[in-house]
Amino acid sequence: MSGKIKVVSFDFDGTLVTLELEEQFWDQEIPRLYAQQHNTSLAKARLVWAEELNKVSGEKLEWFDAKWWFDRLGLKQDHRKELRDLKHLVKEYPEARGVLKKLRKKGFKIVIFSNAHRDFLDLKLEVTGLAKHFDEIYSLTSDFKELKSKRLFKWLARKMKVKPSQIIHVGDLYDDDVLTPAKAGVLTVFLDRSGKSRRKAERTARNLNEFYEIVLQEDGRK
Repeated sequence: MSGKIKVVSFDFDGTLVTLELEEQFWDQEIPRLYAQQHNTSLAKARLVWAEELNKVSGEKLEWFDAKWWFDRLGLKQDHRKELRDLKHLVKEYPEARGVLKKLRKKGFKIVIFSNAHRDFLDLKLEVTGLAKHFDEIYSLTSDFKELKSKRLFKWLARKMKVKPSQIIHVGDLYDDDVLTPAKAGVLTVFLDRSGKSRRKAERTARNLNEFYEIVLQEDGRK
């Protein structure tokens, strides 16, 4: 494969698959399970859950770990079973599979580089069957016990045997998917599906079809 870009890196949740499962699990199921476990009202359970969330920063590994939260809240249920019961909510974005196929046909290496915990990531990959489209799949919180960082993006370049500037990464979180990889020298695309973000990036796409066109342009094919 000729061209500037060798590796296409994807965030996962909010990029390739929707957030419906997470929204139901964190916003609805945990309060329901807490109320059931502790024999209290759902309103009280929601209050306790909100207080617990405020105590833990979203920049900590525990934030992404369902088992850690179940232990902290004294929930006796199997967190993996509770997640699996929601698998009907797993949905890929309509253009995702087609874009992955086109990227593969063009000869790019394709990876998932996500903060998503393995419990969520593996379930969603199983349900969608998307795993076969990737050369490498990384859950940073599970595989490295870290969140996205300059160091990890540089590690990815070494792992894939390319320069950071030969990787292009796309994701829906400005800090994690634009600012952080850019510090490592990785090309970045901000995925703003709503088109309403006030954050401005050098490269922005409304969907993965637009991202694909950006990849070709940056690769010198357009």
